[in-house]
Amino acid sequence: MFRGHAHEVIAGIVGELRGLRSQLNISDGQRTQIQEVVKSHKPAIAAQLEKGRDARRAMRDVVEAHGPDSAETSKVADAVADSARTRALLVAKISSEVSPILSSEQREQVKATRGRIEDSVDELIAKFGE
Repeated sequence: MFRGHAHEVIAGIVGELRGLRSQLNISDGQRTQIQEVVKSHKPAIAAQLEKGRDARRAMRDVVEAHGPDSAETSKVADAVADSARTRALLVAKISSEVSPILSSEQREQVKATRGRIEDSVDELIAKFGE
C-alpha cells in the first residue's frame, strides 16, 4: 500500500515540476541568464554528482562486507551525509543566484509549487507511519 502511494506522490511531484516549467513563462533573456548561472556551477555540479555516487556505492559495499552496525559503516555513512550536505548547499547557492532573475510573480509560483511538493512529502511520511 505504501509503495503505491509513494509512486503516486513521486508522479505528482514530477507533474508539479512540469507544470511549473510551463507556468513560469521564462523569457529568452531569463533562460539565457539561468543557463549561465548553471554553467558557472557545472564543475561543482559534476563533482557533487560523482561524490554522491561514490559515497552511495561505498555505503552499499561496506554494509555488505561489515554489516549495518559496524564502525566502517558509520564512517561511510558520514560520507553519504557530507555529500547530501554539499548537494543541499550547492542547490541553495544556485537557487539564490537564479531567484533575482525571476520576476516576483515567478518567485511566488516557485514558492507555491515548493509548498505543494512539501505537503505531498508530508502526506507520504504520514502514510508510512500508518
